[in-house]
Amino acid sequence: MPKALIVSLGGTPEPVIKSIETHRPDYLYFFSSQDSNSKEYPNVKKKLDEAGVNPKIESVIVDDVNDLVLCYDKAHEIASKIEKEGIPPDSVVVDYTGGTKNMSAALVLATVTKGYSFSYVGGKERTKDGLGIVVSGTEEVKPSLSPWQVLLVEDRKKMALFFNSYQFSAAKDIARKLTAVLGGLDKAIYESLSELIEGYRLWDSFEHKSALTTIEKSKDKLAEHLRYKADSILSGFLERVNLSLGFLKNMSDKTRNFKDIHTCLIFDLFYNAKRRAQEGKYDDAVARLYRALEMIGQVEFQKKFGCPTSDVKVEELPESLRDEMKRKHTAHDGKVRIPLYDTFRVLREANNRFGQLFFECEDEINKILAVRNSSILAHGVTPVSREAFEKLSAIVDDFLKHTGANYLVEFPKLSWE
Repeated sequence: MPKALIVSLGGTPEPVIKSIETHRPDYLYFFSSQDSNSKEYPNVKKKLDEAGVNPKIESVIVDDVNDLVLCYDKAHEIASKIEKEGIPPDSVVVDYTGGTKNMSAALVLATVTKGYSFSYVGGKERTKDGLGIVVSGTEEVKPSLSPWQVLLVEDRKKMALFFNSYQFSAAKDIARKLTAVLGGLDKAIYESLSELIEGYRLWDSFEHKSALTTIEKSKDKLAEHLRYKADSILSGFLERVNLSLGFLKNMSDKTRNFKDIHTCLIFDLFYNAKRRAQEGKYDDAVARLYRALEMIGQVEFQKKFGCPTSDVKVEELPESLRDEMKRKHTAHDGKVRIPLYDTFRVLREANNRFGQLFFECEDEINKILAVRNSSILAHGVTPVSREAFEKLSAIVDDFLKHTGANYLVEFPKLSWE
């Protein structure tokens, strides 16, 4: 793999030569002023030729070394050249020893988030009783890890914050950013984590089939990487991933690979509504609760009458409601399709507990549904309040308790804090 070295060129060639001889780059980029380049470049090149060190050399010249922004732009230009060469970040070293303070500061600022390693040439002896320049011949290269390793902590905190607040695309963007600047096993870990985050984005968007495939594959890859580089936080995260994945697999089985409705799908929808409410998106949350309530009726209707509400066998209904349902709900294609309210009416007439429960809460449900119907996601322009969400959520929660099922649909949390 080719290596690159970026060197800020100052008025003393010895530190530059020492750095180049130590790092032995294939690509060498000088970051210098016009004056330093014309005076020191020939000396450096001569020494390199004598030492048999022959990298591909390119100089990037700063016209005004006192302009920090200009210095930054030129330093960033070097990073862009390295990216175009396809040199991975973990094969790049930045030596910021030479040049003006402005140039050194700009070089570090422009490259600190790139995943490069950094190097500085000090010395065993200095002039002026240790306060001056390094005495020629005593130079020492002092390599260090990239400051990115420190900044990585902050990016991981941001990624966790986004993931835990269901901003999956933003969390994934940070994970992908990390894969671009890290190398080796670290790169592989964050690639897998990025895919895993995408899996939960898919799940949160009701793309259950794709979510199941994506989460299964990515969590297995992440687990394999963690065998070779232990990370207690990610290992704990994977344990929680496996718990949520168990529910998703069960839902796949119960719904015939997400083709049918089932009680577990209603629980998934209910918890999705709660996540939207945590984001303050009460219109979205109530729309999901309405669908969950409707789905409860559909599941019970299917169990009781052996047909879906979208294609009702009228002869299976309670006799007292057959004519009315046929008259009111026969579509142009001849099928009888019954909406939410009449679904629960039919269930009540058949002595189904959910039909009875619905009409015990009828007044409260009607008030909330009136709010929902006035929302911008239905037929009006009035936003749904938190209070309306909480009331309907409590009703749906009570319905779910009567199903006898107890599915807990919790997305895992990342604990980088």
